[in-house]
Amino acid sequence: MKRISLDVIVSALRLPAGIIQSNDFPASLKTKTWLITIIGKYYTLKIIEPLLYNIFDIYVKRLTPQIKLIRERHYDLLIILDACRYDVFSQVVHRYLDGYLIPTKSPASVTIDWLREVWGRRCWKDVVYVSAAPHVNKRGLLREFDARKSFLYIEEVWDWGWDEKLSTVPPNRVNLAVRLVRAKLKLRGLRFKKDYKIVVHYVQPHTPYIAFRNTMKAISKSPLVVIYLMLLCVSLVILQANLQ
Repeated sequence: MKRISLDVIVSALRLPAGIIQSNDFPASLKTKTWLITIIGKYYTLKIIEPLLYNIFDIYVKRLTPQIKLIRERHYDLLIILDACRYDVFSQVVHRYLDGYLIPTKSPASVTIDWLREVWGRRCWKDVVYVSAAPHVNKRGLLREFDARKSFLYIEEVWDWGWDEKLSTVPPNRVNLAVRLVRAKLKLRGLRFKKDYKIVVHYVQPHTPYIAFRNTMKAISKSPLVVIYLMLLCVSLVILQANLQ
């Protein structure tokens, strides 16, 4: 099979030249396309962001800056749920976690900008970043955010944890990565909570939706669904015959 380079994909999607800094991307073509699609969405949102911000500006100004909480609050483990809506999260979070939930003002509306604003302006030598998103990598792939000098250690779950059937990185592989990282750093003599803290970046609930795909797969295997579809096809045939 002919190898398709990142530059070809960038050109096909009509993105700015030079946005990808490196071709050091050993993952599959699907993973490459996924990364470029993310960048394409980024530039689309950059165009409409000012309009959306003006609409919600009055409400947003009242919120606590998220970046302030991340930088000033003490934490041992920070979990990032990519593209998670606050209103939906607030309805389910207390089924799983205790604590006080507040809305905050995000420093950016898309992942690449958010990473640059929160993590890109200084060196975080006590932060280990476990990422299912390819934006955070130790290869300098993106011009918009280069994480190589930002963190103590980066675990690229997006590279080895990709699931071809789901077309994303499932959360169980991110959980495994956290355990592996702690074991690696323990061998180096580094202690969790003492020498470093962990940021865990999940792709979910960002698309593609795993729950939706699994639900549809389960439904499709149900005998009742097969019978229903057969009856539906028969009904359509009878209806078409009557119309003729």
